[in-house]
Amino acid sequence: MKRFICVAALCVAAGGYAQKDAPEALVSRGSLVAQINANAQLCKAAARFAADSILKRTIVSEAQKLPAELASVDEQIKAAPNDPMLYGAKCCILFNMGKQQEAVDCGKVMLEKCVQAKNNQPWWMLGTITTDKYRVDVHYNMGASERADRASANTLMTFPYSFRVWSLEEPLKLVRIVDFEIMYMRGKPMTAAVGETTPFGHSNFGMLPTDADFATVKAKVLSVLGAKEGTGVPLRAMAELTRVAYGEKETAAP
Repeated sequence: MKRFICVAALCVAAGGYAQKDAPEALVSRGSLVAQINANAQLCKAAARFAADSILKRTIVSEAQKLPAELASVDEQIKAAPNDPMLYGAKCCILFNMGKQQEAVDCGKVMLEKCVQAKNNQPWWMLGTITTDKYRVDVHYNMGASERADRASANTLMTFPYSFRVWSLEEPLKLVRIVDFEIMYMRGKPMTAAVGETTPFGHSNFGMLPTDADFATVKAKVLSVLGAKEGTGVPLRAMAELTRVAYGEKETAAP
């Protein structure tokens, strides 16, 4: 059986810049947006991912084909239940089917499989949210704080998933990273919020239940951004915009 190659697999190439190495690294995390924008190679990798992979695997692979792709990857998971990359593939398919909560839940399983396999994948892109103002990429985080033993830590800040916010004008630019944050104390989730860390400090945009579902978190993030979902540039146009912005040559659809 041909192995399913997920659109997010290319995240591996640029994965290093997303790592949250430890809770105490919050200050350096604040400069992450600037670091990404300053590094042309990473931006080009992100552009290539958006333009080529999303175009080929999400847009060209029409919505009606996604259930078949989901069934295919489920069969592969049965044959190789401990392969984290297969769960990554499943995350992407679910997200692009509109099953965003299931994609997030699958991301948690992927993290568990990565830990078991000693796979240091720092994050995994679940999919993209279109809005009237931005392109918002949703990343499931798998850094050190997400992998840490919560029960043994007095306090532990985790970032289960993040929203990478890109401008739509040329050249495409990462303008913000907004996180869903959960604080644990001795293994128990105590507080949760949507927040943002910049070189100037940390902003808390409001508390949420520690068991908030993805729809609740997403609604809060879009409110913070002042953006409306589903009214933005179609994914195909976004991919083309990304390609043009970074000088990528057009790739024929398979």
